[in-house]
Amino acid sequence: MDTYLGQLLGSGHIPLKYVICTQATPDLNAIYATTQAQLIALAPLNGDSFNRDNARVYGLIQAEHTSCILMLLPMDEEPGMPDILRILVIIPKTNGIV
Repeated sequence: MDTYLGQLLGSGHIPLKYVICTQATPDLNAIYATTQAQLIALAPLNGDSFNRDNARVYGLIQAEHTSCILMLLPMDEEPGMPDILRILVIIPKTNGIV
């Protein structure tokens, strides 16, 4: 899924991989190997573009895992960061009961 999302561009022409990032606050001093890696790392995790991209990624994952329940768990917030749901957990269904 990570590779697939890296190939699809979102609203801001940034690979959709940024939506499933694991770091709330990017390292502004980091040196990135590619422009694509920099765009993914520095993409804002709020606003209209993010909300559209997040909904698209959720739909893609849900379509891929129709026999699962998806949960987005909050990740550790940094001071001043909005309340963002970022960590995706895929729970397989067992006999229709989780």
